[in-house]
Amino acid sequence: MDSPDFAVRHRWAGPVRVVRPVGDLDADTAERAAPEVRAALDRARCVVLDLSSVTFLDCRAAGVLLALALEARERGGRLRVAALPPCAHRVFGLFGLYPVLGGRSDVAGECRAALDDLVDTPHAWVRASA
Repeated sequence: MDSPDFAVRHRWAGPVRVVRPVGDLDADTAERAAPEVRAALDRARCVVLDLSSVTFLDCRAAGVLLALALEARERGGRLRVAALPPCAHRVFGLFGLYPVLGGRSDVAGECRAALDDLVDTPHAWVRASA
């Protein structure tokens, strides 16, 4: 999914699929990115959204992320976010999204947390492949 102002990139970090949206994450682009996140959840039980390249995040996009995280849990997986830009921290703090979606500054740390949350055991081996 690419356009001049928005794109979604994918990569593996060990057993976790990392999805990195690039550009503004608003109501329109979050809805466009949702199928890509669902497809990533089909390939991996743990998905981390790397928001380091997001330049804007609005309340509607946060709602889409929350819905996707709840959908992932219903499917037996986990969706978490990492590397939030300042605009995302404001929205996450306002709506109390950190407990549900995470928000560590480093992607590898959030990948480990997603796996730990899923199976409730530490996974030091993820560090080597992240």
